[in-house]
Amino acid sequence: MVHRPSLYAQVVVATAYPNVTIGGMDLQATIFRPGVQNAFYTANRFDHGTMVGDIKLGEHLLFPNDFWSQPHDPTRPDAGVGIASEFGCGEGGTTCDGSDLGWGAYSGMASNGILGFEEAQVGEPFLKIGVGKLVKNNDIYSPFEVQEHSEAPIWTVDHTQNRLTMTHMAKLNSKWGYRLQRTFEVEGRVLSYATELENIGSEDFTTTHYSHSFLSSDHQEVGPGWEVSLDTNIEDYSEPGVGIWAVPLTDHWARSSPNSLQATSAMGSDKIKAVFKSSSHDAHGTYTATFNKSLSIKNEMTGPLPLFCFNLYVEGTTLSPEPMQWLSVPAGHKVNFGHKLTFSHAAPSVMV
Repeated sequence: MVHRPSLYAQVVVATAYPNVTIGGMDLQATIFRPGVQNAFYTANRFDHGTMVGDIKLGEHLLFPNDFWSQPHDPTRPDAGVGIASEFGCGEGGTTCDGSDLGWGAYSGMASNGILGFEEAQVGEPFLKIGVGKLVKNNDIYSPFEVQEHSEAPIWTVDHTQNRLTMTHMAKLNSKWGYRLQRTFEVEGRVLSYATELENIGSEDFTTTHYSHSFLSSDHQEVGPGWEVSLDTNIEDYSEPGVGIWAVPLTDHWARSSPNSLQATSAMGSDKIKAVFKSSSHDAHGTYTATFNKSLSIKNEMTGPLPLFCFNLYVEGTTLSPEPMQWLSVPAGHKVNFGHKLTFSHAAPSVMV
C-alpha cells in the first residue's frame, strides 16, 4: 500500500498542541482542539473530540498526554490520550457481534463505528464516526491500520471557563451521515462529558461505543497500591490476548472483594486485557479506580442499557476500565449518552 501524504500539515515536533483548559483551582482539564492545523490527534481510530490530555487535581497529574512513546505522532492510530473514545468495539472487522464479543444482551451485529465501508470500493471514501471521511485501503477493515482522510474533518469549538462544546458533522451520501456534539464541563472536582449522536442519513445504523479512559497517576507505574472496582461480575472473564500480546490478569492482579481487583506486582512491560462476562446484564458502567490509597476516580454513565460488555485494559502507567454501550440510531433520530468522573484526594494522615 502506498502511504499518501495526509491532508493535514506535516507532523511538526512541538511542545504544545492547540488546546483549551477548563476548570479552576480544584480541577483542571486540558482538551486538545480537533480539526485545526497541528492538532494533537489526526488519525483514524479514536474520536477526535475526546483527546483530554492533562487533568490536574491539585498537585497531581492524571491522564498525562505524554505516557505513550515520544515524540508524539498525531497520525498514529493508537496515539490517543485521556478519554480517547472510540465508536466501535476496539477490534478488527466491519461489525461487532452482539452474542460473541458482547454479553449476549443484544442479538445481531453492530457496525464497528463505520458507515458505508462495505459499499465503497478500494480508494473510495467511507465514514468513521467521530473521525470523519476516510479512504478505504482494502476490503478488510482495521482501526489499527493507518487510513488517510479524503476530507479534513471540520469541528466547531465554543468554550467558557468551565465548559466546552464541540460539534462535528460528516456526510458520505444521502444514505450515510452523522452529527456529533460533545460538551465537557468541570464543576468542583467533577468532570462530565455528554455526547449527542444524530443520524442525518436515510439508513438506520447501530454501533458500539466506549471510552478507553487512559487513567494514570503522576506517571507512576501500575502496581501495588492500585485498585479498581467494577459494577459487574469479575469472577467470569476471558482473555483473548493471552499468549499473543498479553499476560494473564492473575500475573499482576488479585480479587480483593467480590467486585474489586488489587494490583499485586508492577506491570513492567506486560499488557493485560480482561473481557468480563455477565449473565444478569445489570451493570451500569460504574467503576472506581484508586491509586496508592489516596487518589481516586469514580466513573458514572448515562445512556442506553444494558451494556454491550465491560472490559479492562492495563499497560505500563495506565489503567483502563472500558464499559461499552450499544447505540441504535434510526434515520433522523438522536441518541444521548455521557460520563461523569468524580475525582477525590485523601490527604495523608499526620502523626502527632
